[in-house]
Amino acid sequence: MHRTPLSSGAQDARVLRSDKVVKKIKPFCLRNHYGLSVRSEDFAGQHVVFCCITFGALRRDLARVNKLAGLVSRLGSRNARVVVIIQAGFVVNQELSERLDSVIEVLFDPDDSVSRMFRGISGHDPVESPAVFWILGPAGDLVKWFNSDDFEGALEGLISYFSARRLIGDCVPDAPLQQIQFGTSLTFGSGEWFAEKRVVVCGVPGAFTPICNREHLPGYIAAAAEMCATGVDHVVCIAVNDAYVMDAWARATNISDKLSMLADGSGCFTRGMGLTLDLRGSGLGMRSRRYAMYVERGVIIHMNVEAGFDVRVSDAASMLRLLKA
Repeated sequence: MHRTPLSSGAQDARVLRSDKVVKKIKPFCLRNHYGLSVRSEDFAGQHVVFCCITFGALRRDLARVNKLAGLVSRLGSRNARVVVIIQAGFVVNQELSERLDSVIEVLFDPDDSVSRMFRGISGHDPVESPAVFWILGPAGDLVKWFNSDDFEGALEGLISYFSARRLIGDCVPDAPLQQIQFGTSLTFGSGEWFAEKRVVVCGVPGAFTPICNREHLPGYIAAAAEMCATGVDHVVCIAVNDAYVMDAWARATNISDKLSMLADGSGCFTRGMGLTLDLRGSGLGMRSRRYAMYVERGVIIHMNVEAGFDVRVSDAASMLRLLKA
């Protein structure tokens, strides 16, 4: 079946570019269902799919949003974040968040300013297009948009776009990491840790947290030796914790010498990866999303990012199968 194009290339060039320079989006601020601010800079370093839903279309478009939720894991492997923007109040915001089971972020645009800005750039009428999707690039520029008139085609286009722009093939960011060695916290650049090595990374939201402690890390502890037998030089666990907490976690879980615990204390590595997770509402601050990746000589060969908190695609068994394939 013929599908209407998602957006006009000529329109993209006319609206977004001036003398071949990408037009940046103005700084903006949204709120989550805890009432905490989520600012535009919090999205830096990753692709973000924004779905704007007007209050009148909320229930009508919920089924479509649920379809989009089913694709979040697939998009997560390409370091994409999916955010639904609504203009309804905090109660509706929280209800929608709960119905989506925290798979997709739902953020509140209290004065409709963010939605109006996006619509103004893409030229979508809120009456004709009650639900519109925009993709914001890692540098903060609007790189693609489409409306929900052809929703299935829009989803196909969304997957097609990210298939060509995933982080696989990129270099890991060079950021400071810490590790306890002989009782002293040493800082080194992530670039030197990954250079000329084959490294498996298990990224977790936090040391000693239930799922990380009982499920995610133990899998990598058990599989570390077998991973190294395939040619891997190092297996590492990275979390936004200080080096002393990571060292205490290592001792509490009896890790082997095949696995290293690295602290991203300031969150620089996590931000550079575009994998920041806002857990301020739970009293945990800014943490890391749950993920797993395989890096060769500083280049990301494979990466899976979890859509939620559970271990579904970033487990050690899946990584081991990949290494043995």
